[in-house]
Amino acid sequence: MLWNRFAQDRDALDLYAHPRFDPADGVIEEQEAADAVASITGRSHAIVKAKAESFFLEHCAVDVNPKCWFGANFAGRVPKYVRGPNWAMNRLKGKWLKELTEGKPIEKTMEAMSERFAGAGAHGPDHEHWVPDWDAALSLGFPGLRRRAREYRAQFSSLTPAQEDYFDAIEIVLTSCIRFTERLAAQAEERIAEDERMPLRVRCLRQLASGAPRDIYEALQFIYLFHLIGQFIEVAQVRSLGDIDRLLLPYYLRDLYRGAYTREQVKELFQYFFLLYDFQNHKYNQPVSVGGVDIFGNPAFTDLTDVILDAYFDAELSNLKIHIFVNENTPDPVLRKAMDMIRRGRGSFVFMNTDIGAQAMEKVYHRPIAPHMLGSQGCYNFNVKGFPQHANQTRINLVKAVELAFFEGTDPLSGHFVGVKTKPAEEMASFADFKAAFDRQMDSLTEQNLAISDFYDSVMAVINPCPLFSSTFAFSLREGRDCFTFGPTSVLMMGLGTAADCLMMVKKHVFDQRDCTLAELREALRADWQGHEPLRLLMEKDPDKYGNDLEEPDAFAVHLSEDMIRRVRGRKNCRGSEYICHFETIDRCFRSGSVTGATPDGRHAHAPFSKNLNAAFGQDRRGVTSMMISACKLDTTLMPIGAPVDFMLHPSAAQGEEGLDAMVQLLRTFLRLGGYALQGNVLDADILREAQKHPERYRNLQVRVSGWNWNFVDMSKEYQDVFIQQAEAAR
Repeated sequence: MLWNRFAQDRDALDLYAHPRFDPADGVIEEQEAADAVASITGRSHAIVKAKAESFFLEHCAVDVNPKCWFGANFAGRVPKYVRGPNWAMNRLKGKWLKELTEGKPIEKTMEAMSERFAGAGAHGPDHEHWVPDWDAALSLGFPGLRRRAREYRAQFSSLTPAQEDYFDAIEIVLTSCIRFTERLAAQAEERIAEDERMPLRVRCLRQLASGAPRDIYEALQFIYLFHLIGQFIEVAQVRSLGDIDRLLLPYYLRDLYRGAYTREQVKELFQYFFLLYDFQNHKYNQPVSVGGVDIFGNPAFTDLTDVILDAYFDAELSNLKIHIFVNENTPDPVLRKAMDMIRRGRGSFVFMNTDIGAQAMEKVYHRPIAPHMLGSQGCYNFNVKGFPQHANQTRINLVKAVELAFFEGTDPLSGHFVGVKTKPAEEMASFADFKAAFDRQMDSLTEQNLAISDFYDSVMAVINPCPLFSSTFAFSLREGRDCFTFGPTSVLMMGLGTAADCLMMVKKHVFDQRDCTLAELREALRADWQGHEPLRLLMEKDPDKYGNDLEEPDAFAVHLSEDMIRRVRGRKNCRGSEYICHFETIDRCFRSGSVTGATPDGRHAHAPFSKNLNAAFGQDRRGVTSMMISACKLDTTLMPIGAPVDFMLHPSAAQGEEGLDAMVQLLRTFLRLGGYALQGNVLDADILREAQKHPERYRNLQVRVSGWNWNFVDMSKEYQDVFIQQAEAAR
């Protein structure tokens, strides 16, 4: 039986839990693989990296799961990033990075701006937000990509040594991708008697070794293989599977017309395909996008979109997340279907506003960008399909600048001097004095982080050349340069809501109402409010906080965002483009919050600060609509890579048809206000408490952390408590 088998096959589909590697087929032991990579030599990093990728593709043992339409693996790729090829390749990248930083001045700057030092920021080379040109990759396949690279190479009258290595690396890697696919086909043929599907799998893999995909099954298999190789051997995260309903629609319609597959069979293929990303256990979920508009500006939701959403829901997934591209013309049935999944606690969705995305991207690339040109990447970020993509090398803790303004540039928790010397609190006679000190600290943190970012920009392709990714981009092939040497650089700003509240509270309680002096407040913060509880409660319970549609608190957030954008936007980067700015935190509201001291909004030391464009936890007292209005006062077209808002609803507000209508209207209000991206949860605080006490009963309870879903029982108690607090506020 070929079809209607997903439920019965499900327990056998995790080939990471049940690998079948034959030692006679290739390398299995991690140390043997690591030693082989360490012994590789070449005239450049690009050649060494390509040879290392080739080694794994051609010499690691492979596994083809007869129970799965797509399942294929190489030795070492196991759950939770246990050591394997990606470990060895990351170690190579780390070695090259260390050679460039050790003992250099930039190393000290990196230490000062790290979370483990004073928590002023976070940084790292960003090979984690890249998406191949899926249109080119699917239309050409591995052999076609190699042929096209050869054609581009032939157009050069002469090549520099670096360009020679660039094209040689592409040749090496794509040749090995073809051989890898042939190895999978050969193993599938050896196991052909184990399942009725195996002859079709052999045919599919043989086709992908010789040409481009011809039907929807082959296209999905190609996407899976490209992702597997890119993510775990090239070690550049494939941060979206693309706008998959548009990419695969021609195959789908042709297959239905020819009678190759039925609608239900395509749905089942997607169920098998999607489930594999659960087994890969991606920390921030594996993204894919649907919807949007076509080239005429009409909604691009098709029957295939419905098939994909139905497969996603019925497969009961915990990892894969879907970016739904929306605008005011998006049909209600699509929104209702997705919102219904959210209120049922199944699925991970982000609603992304294509009108805002197009406006934002025009300001990045300085040319007209139509909504149909948009793609997505990462947790909730727009990009432009086939264009040079952004890298986010640094994240700045805005809340830390408040601390540094109080303590003259010294971090009070660690004692490290990480800012600049500013006036002591006793000498600040006005709020303008304090704001000037804050601005100077922000200037300092920004410059230090931009120095780190410039460094990473300059070495991205040196420490991790990516020939497979580069082969998909025409702009990269035209220049004969790695794709990582192109594109804008974004700087992530963390804790906007909390920082705005801090400034508001200092102005109101120190300089307007004179409830305390600035020096007294400084000492209360130094003591983490011990002995100052009445003052803390005054600050914490003050209603004038960002996120409640109040003029003055929201103005602080607007001005603070504008100031940060002014510091960063338009500055030239080291990849031939410029800097841009975005405001999100993902999980760093917890991580950076844990190394940030007490703050004037009543927050204790080490507690999380505000997430994304949201109010600080527990401070959005006027409900989700007011919070959205506050967030949409910011100009999100100047935040092109991320400006998400999270909502939390109690189940009672989402019940029945009226509740579903209310959820859809909430999203439509957000779109009319000019919001960038919306995501959320429907949660009951009592159920969360019960899950905290009895995790064994709630293994499948999911919550949306930021840009991804997470099983509630797998979170730390600190994270769980924050969600319980939010759910209580949503009653």
